[in-house]
Amino acid sequence: MPALEEVTWIIAVTSVAFCASSLGNGANDVSNSFATAIASGTLTFKQAGVLAILTESAGAVALGGRVTEKIKNGVINVHHFDQHPSALVLAMGCVEFGTSAWLTIATVWDCRSLQLKRWLLVWLELELLQGQH
Repeated sequence: MPALEEVTWIIAVTSVAFCASSLGNGANDVSNSFATAIASGTLTFKQAGVLAILTESAGAVALGGRVTEKIKNGVINVHHFDQHPSALVLAMGCVEFGTSAWLTIATVWDCRSLQLKRWLLVWLELELLQGQH
């Protein structure tokens, strides 16, 4: 097990990327979902914000465990990192940074982009690169 000091900087950078990804997720996915309701006057901006918080949180709580389990056991083999657990922490940081960067680009260019799709694509790249060493 790596010492916490070894991976603290990775966790700090990953936390910043996670916050950027969460902000971008709200700017991209939620705006795509509520834009027509706000534009038509059905919902106010404040109502849409509250509804978005409730639905995003409920979805994360209700489905987050199943999605996490599927990604953990069905997308990559985390046992490839048994000898170097700090590499797994770095890999997770790279995944979060990559998804955050992709989401920012998609939002700036007004493209729809699903969070899970971004995350899975970056993990797939990691799995492909993992066999290269």
